[in-house]
Amino acid sequence: MKMKTYMNMDKGMNIKGTGLILLASILLFVVVSGSIAAAAEPPKERQRVYGLNLFDGSTYQSTFCPRAIDTIYMMAGKDNLVNPLVTDVYYWPITQEYMGSWFDYKKDLKGELEIWQGGKKVVSISPVKYVFYYPKGPYDTEMKLIVGTEAEASYNKYKAEIDKYYKKVMDYYDQQSKYQEAISEYIKNPKKFKSIPKAPEQPVPPRYYVTEPQETYIVNLPVGTYEMQFIEHKAEEKKESAGSDKDKGEAKDTKEEKPEPEPKGSFKKKLVVFAARRHGMGYEIIPEEKWTMPSKTDEPKETMYMQGKRTLFLKAFEEAEYNELYYTKLTKLQFPLAGRGRENNWIWVHHKDRNDLKLQILQNGKVISTVESKPYRVEQTPGYALGYKIVEYDPKKDKDRQPSFEAYKVEVDARSNMQIRMVDKDGRVIAESVRGIRAINERAAKSLYIVSVIPILLGLAVIFWRRSLGAKSKASQGLSAAAR
Repeated sequence: MKMKTYMNMDKGMNIKGTGLILLASILLFVVVSGSIAAAAEPPKERQRVYGLNLFDGSTYQSTFCPRAIDTIYMMAGKDNLVNPLVTDVYYWPITQEYMGSWFDYKKDLKGELEIWQGGKKVVSISPVKYVFYYPKGPYDTEMKLIVGTEAEASYNKYKAEIDKYYKKVMDYYDQQSKYQEAISEYIKNPKKFKSIPKAPEQPVPPRYYVTEPQETYIVNLPVGTYEMQFIEHKAEEKKESAGSDKDKGEAKDTKEEKPEPEPKGSFKKKLVVFAARRHGMGYEIIPEEKWTMPSKTDEPKETMYMQGKRTLFLKAFEEAEYNELYYTKLTKLQFPLAGRGRENNWIWVHHKDRNDLKLQILQNGKVISTVESKPYRVEQTPGYALGYKIVEYDPKKDKDRQPSFEAYKVEVDARSNMQIRMVDKDGRVIAESVRGIRAINERAAKSLYIVSVIPILLGLAVIFWRRSLGAKSKASQGLSAAAR
């Protein structure tokens, strides 16, 4: 009997082991097949698309409009860049967006861009040359669009300065080599020299940057709904008869080039041109004790709640309020789900920094302090304790570093009837820049905590009272049982 039991146990263990191995194999197969499927290249389709550089209120955003998207969104009264082209398009399910295979195939098209409204042609647009001018370098967001003959002139000027800079670099290396030789001679025989050889100054490249001139179609329209289509100018093919080839005695090339896949999709798109509903002045609030956790106040005449004395750094922005769907589609048109369900929402967008203004603090309508914008740097405190301090940026002392941010330093002792506002150099108040400051009563806040704790204390008292009653009833029952 024991042998049979052991044999049955061994069989059970073998069955369980086999089951576990089978389950592990299935899971491994699912994981491997899933990873292969995820790594598989998505199918591509050659399409007619619009490459877009759209103005977002402060800079230009790059996106594109594939065949599956039928509506393009852009701002009114601004120059927007539209480029009809052909490329291979695929859908990337991981990020849920359409993507263009620009490096594999990209063909710019020539023709005319037509804008229609209500069955009438509004304008026919021809291509023009353009460049982007970056005053603070190619990695900064500040940029300016230059078109026409001025675009080529700007690029030629930039290219001449770059060539001049490279020539200075070559001269610098020659001078550096001579300087090293002079230093070696000076070390051997200092008396031979009147003074220590001076090192050459390294040349500084131009700070600004200009892109190479390219062609584009510039669309600038008032608010409204339009239809946009591109009329391609196809080059005429020169055909020669087979007889003429024979007469010239030329051998006919029998090799046939493989034709390119025919691009799919129409260049007709709906065009929604929109504008901001409101404009104002927004603030980013950086607390001194939590500078990595800023907050925002965008709504004009909003109230800022503060408690006692605090040091804040305020960054001021020009802002505008847009329909959330329209603005989201402007920046993320290749995402089909972007902005969906936000048709009736409005968002404030910060555009331009306003460091050229002055910030005033008022109490009971009287100015008690005026602050100018300054650059600041965040310093790590020395020692093992983690901490930091915010100090004013010194260009001479910190010439090898960049400021962490530029803002208005505000030291506020929150009291009643206080406000902040922005004024220009002539003392004029900037519209929609006023914010109220309301002091939080610390004593009232403590009383609120006490009131909220009272129900908890009452609940605990009831629980202890019920338990004490239960203990007394059990004790009385035990005494009565003992008396019996």
